[in-house]
Amino acid sequence: MVYVIRDIVIGKNILIVKLLKSIMFGYTIVDKGWYLQVQMVLYLIFWFSVFSDKNRNTLYVIMLSSFLVMLYCIILFFWGMSSTWYESVSPFILGMIFSSISQNYYHDIKNKTYIFNMILMMIFFVIFLILGNKHYLPYGFRIISKSLSSCIFCFLIFIIVHVVNVNNIVTEFIGKYSFPIYAFQGIFLKIYKNNIVGNNIIYNILYCIAVITTTIAFSIIIYPIFISVLSKTKTYNNH
Repeated sequence: MVYVIRDIVIGKNILIVKLLKSIMFGYTIVDKGWYLQVQMVLYLIFWFSVFSDKNRNTLYVIMLSSFLVMLYCIILFFWGMSSTWYESVSPFILGMIFSSISQNYYHDIKNKTYIFNMILMMIFFVIFLILGNKHYLPYGFRIISKSLSSCIFCFLIFIIVHVVNVNNIVTEFIGKYSFPIYAFQGIFLKIYKNNIVGNNIIYNILYCIAVITTTIAFSIIIYPIFISVLSKTKTYNNH
């Protein structure tokens, strides 16, 4: 909605077809907003899987969600959509699995050779990331390599945050405002683009400072509204 209002203010035409495509796929009102659309679909899949089973069986939810996520990937693949829309969704399935076994795994990595695991994860992450970007390799192989690299990266982060103390004022702040920062950065990226005077170095520095400061400020201002909407959604779901 914020981006629609912005487009109206700057005089950009808002077509019904584009709005429908933004709700589905093939277009995004939000600048660089493909990631938000993918997140929305994944959460809808998870929501459907949870509420389709009255007993809320964990295994059922994971299996149904995994099936629907894979179906989503297959549809987009044959639809001809860019691999960006589906090559990184596998960690969503991984996250559901980890949520049910994380306590046991957390105990293991605390008491075993976690340094070796971290090094091993880094090596495999780099290998699959490189393979995924070699254009002379088969397309399907590259997609699988990118998916594996994203899963391994999540494994790596999981190990790091459970071994290294990353709780500080900076990470807490970023974690609190991460969603509005991501959602609204596109507005300020557009506002300041080509509107700052200076050579390449000065322009890049001023551009980064302007985008970061105003995005953070706006995110702090909009955060209470975000929390209000979220709390109302939770209240509705509880009923």
